[in-house]
Amino acid sequence: GSNLAMTAGRLAGETLIKASQQNDYSATFLSQYKILLEDSFVLQDLKKYRNLPGFIASRPEFFSVYPQLISDATYEFLTVDGKSKKEKQRQIWRHTTQKRSKWRILSDIYRSWRAFG
Repeated sequence: GSNLAMTAGRLAGETLIKASQQNDYSATFLSQYKILLEDSFVLQDLKKYRNLPGFIASRPEFFSVYPQLISDATYEFLTVDGKSKKEKQRQIWRHTTQKRSKWRILSDIYRSWRAFG
């Protein structure tokens, strides 16, 4: 979001500076702003990810279940307790699949991939 907004603002500013230098504030001249937006990543990203907000909003697990799983996994992985990393990975996977089935995880990954375009 903020990178899009800042880039769009920068492009608007550059367009206005050029308009001021040429003393041309006509719609034709100012339409260069739209061309700059189309040539940048701004409109490309907005188009590519246009469905993402609705997708995320309709799946509360992305704000509850997954952040907690990531937190739990990080805690387990970084805890010094004499277990090998391989055992920690198995424990993390067991814990994860107790909270969210393998099928749901795969389904969430697939749907996320589709939503990201």
